[in-house]
Amino acid sequence: MTAYHEAGHALVGWFLPGVNEVDKVTIIPRGRALGVTQFRPDEENLHVGERRLHNHLAMTMGGRAAEKIIYDEFAAGAESDLKEASALARRMVSRWGMSDRIGPVAFRQSEEHPFLGKEIHEAREFSDETAHAIDEETAAILRRAEVTAVALLNERRDELELLTDQLMEHESLNRDDLIRLLGQSAGFDEDQESDESDESEGGSESFEGPAGLPDDDDVSDDDVSIESETLDEKMADQNGLGTVDETLFKRTNRQLSEG
Repeated sequence: MTAYHEAGHALVGWFLPGVNEVDKVTIIPRGRALGVTQFRPDEENLHVGERRLHNHLAMTMGGRAAEKIIYDEFAAGAESDLKEASALARRMVSRWGMSDRIGPVAFRQSEEHPFLGKEIHEAREFSDETAHAIDEETAAILRRAEVTAVALLNERRDELELLTDQLMEHESLNRDDLIRLLGQSAGFDEDQESDESDESEGGSESFEGPAGLPDDDDVSDDDVSIESETLDEKMADQNGLGTVDETLFKRTNRQLSEG
C-alpha cells in the first residue's frame, strides 16, 4: 500500500504543471514515515498563484487517491496529507480571497507568533454563518483536488502500476529514473535543464534528497516532502509555501541584523 501511496503522489506531481518537480521517491521507512516523495523546490515560494495551489492540493491528495483506486478504501497513513491540505485550503478561502463565495475578505481565528513557534487563538470576529461557509468552501476545494487526483491516476493507471512495481523492486527512484519511466514532467523547462547541465559540467554537485537516506547533514532545509505516516503526528512540518507572516518574520530578522 505504501508503494501505491507514494507512486500516487509522484505521478500527480509529475503530470500537473506548477507543482515542484519530483526529485526522489522511496518506500524505505524514515522516522515515523513509511515512505517519502521528495520534491525539488524552486526559488519562488512566497508568491504562488491560485492555479498552482490547486495543483499542489491535488498532488497532496494523490497518495490517498491511489489507495482508493487500488484498494477501494482509505488508509490511516494519509493523516499528514490531510492535515497539510486542509490548512492550505483554509488559508486559500479565509486569508487569500480565493473563494468566489466568501469573496476578497481575510478572516483570522488565531494570531501566529513565529518567535513562540505556535498560534494563539483569539476571539472570532465573524459570524457563525461565515464560519460555516468557510468550512464548506474548504471542504469543496479539497474534494475538487481529490477528484483531479483520481481522474489523473485513472487516466494513467498503467504508469501507476509501473511506478509501483519499480518501487517494490528498487525501493528508491531518483529523478533520472522517473524521466526514464515517465518521460519529462509537466513542469519541464528546457532552458532550466540547460542551465543545470552547464552547472554540472562546471563541477557543481547535483542535489541529493533523503530518498536514498543520506546523512541528515546532506539534506537541504528547503526540501519539501510528502510523507506517508502512521497515526503519530508529523515531527517536522515543511510545507514549502510561505505566508505573509513568514515574510514579515524574515524581514524583521534582516532589519535587526542590519541594525
